[in-house]
Amino acid sequence: MAHQLDSHVASSDVKLFSGATRSIMIKIDWTWWCIAGEFGPKWNPATAMANAKKAGVVGIELTPPEHWAALKDSELTCPLSLLSYDGCAPFDIGWNRVADRPQVLDEAKRQIALCEASDGVCNAFIGFSGKKDLNQSRETSIGNCVDGINLLLEQTAGSTAVMMFEHLNDVVVPNEAEYGKGWRCHPDYEAIDPNYPLDVVRRVNSPRVKVLFDMYHWRRQLSLGNMVEWMRRNIWHIGHIHVAGDGNDCVRGEINRGHQFTDWKATFAALRETEYQGHVGLEYIPTLGMHYRRDLESAAKLILGS
Repeated sequence: MAHQLDSHVASSDVKLFSGATRSIMIKIDWTWWCIAGEFGPKWNPATAMANAKKAGVVGIELTPPEHWAALKDSELTCPLSLLSYDGCAPFDIGWNRVADRPQVLDEAKRQIALCEASDGVCNAFIGFSGKKDLNQSRETSIGNCVDGINLLLEQTAGSTAVMMFEHLNDVVVPNEAEYGKGWRCHPDYEAIDPNYPLDVVRRVNSPRVKVLFDMYHWRRQLSLGNMVEWMRRNIWHIGHIHVAGDGNDCVRGEINRGHQFTDWKATFAALRETEYQGHVGLEYIPTLGMHYRRDLESAAKLILGS
């Protein structure tokens, strides 16, 4: 039986870059901050959308809401949006602390309202645990997440918007030229183990709350074990997937260039075997300049098995 479609996933064939189609439900996206933000090619919004359209992706995730109307006009979507807080990163606070719940709840409801008003452009957003509270146990933290998310679902009953709970990594990078020696990814973030959001999703037990499975963050922490087997076991709880190359120190490069620690061909073959029908977001910084389409064609062959 196929992995059931969540409400934010459209049912259509995937357009391949040759112009042909095939009946496979995996959808490939670019990511705003990697192409139109402060990293990567830094395309302006119009250029980013035009290039995405030419390349054949279905959308650009994490596009700011002020550009959603332009996405609609370009026949693109924003498959995933991001909560926003003044004075801190969106993952610095989250569902794990009761004291932060009013602020997180208000922002999540604001995102849901934006999704509802987007005319189908966006219907999912990322949820985060927030930074670890050393004064509470993991079990208490997870319980706080469950209670807060259940309250969100009660207060937004009738919405179809889906929250994708993401795990990150907080690995210390010994030699990263761009950020400096000893730079640390997402310091003190609590949900660095993908079983944390999985536990939350299982307890909430709602089609509106899924795991955002980030293969890049998994591979940054080699102690987590067999990524493919974990994916196979828990595919029914996964609503969205992120990928990025893992061949260099925290440099989010292409999945199809240079040395890679991950066997991407085998990984995506296993994903297709699960009959996953959601989005795979290419959350990496392209390095091929105007050869972006060639890169995407190569990545698509890996992901779609074409």
